[in-house]
Amino acid sequence: MHFWVCRSRWPPVAAAETATRGPDLPNLGTFSGVVSESGTATATFTAGRDGEANVGICGHDCVNFDVTVGTVTESSSSNCERAVFQATRGRTYTVTVRSIAGAGPFNGCWSTTFVSCSVAPPVVIVDNPGVPSGYYNSTSGLTGTPLLLALNDIIDNQRFFGYTRARDSLYAVVDDPDSDDVIADLYTGRAATVNSRQSAAIR
Repeated sequence: MHFWVCRSRWPPVAAAETATRGPDLPNLGTFSGVVSESGTATATFTAGRDGEANVGICGHDCVNFDVTVGTVTESSSSNCERAVFQATRGRTYTVTVRSIAGAGPFNGCWSTTFVSCSVAPPVVIVDNPGVPSGYYNSTSGLTGTPLLLALNDIIDNQRFFGYTRARDSLYAVVDDPDSDDVIADLYTGRAATVNSRQSAAIR
């Protein structure tokens, strides 16, 4: 009596696919960078699957950045953009972030899943060396009317930009007979329409 032992080769197709597929690739990722005024910055990623993919980028609130992936460019007046395109698994894509207005850091994300990736604008901390240390200390913890009064005191007691200089800079704007301007008093809430030095003086 003879016994034959056979090794199963099932499923042969799956084995062939495993041999040619290569390593697993991620379907989601993030990137970040900095773009200069009117400049560009790039990042790359490798698609984890075939089909629709998307890339999102966001700069801080005071910029206008566009994004390009392959032949797809998304452009608007926003600080955030999202490009949707058809991806090929294993192919490396270059993301180009272009400054239309402004400069600074950006955050980005990419997804080759069936959902859009999430991206938030970067937090930008502005250090203004023109404001002396402690200049706003008297406003700390204040809100509403007390805050407005404290800010008014700071302006009244400042030593560098007198009222005359501020007034003259406003006059340079309103001295246009073809354009009415509205000047608002931040502290009282009053607003007036002016179009000349004369109307500014009486309002």
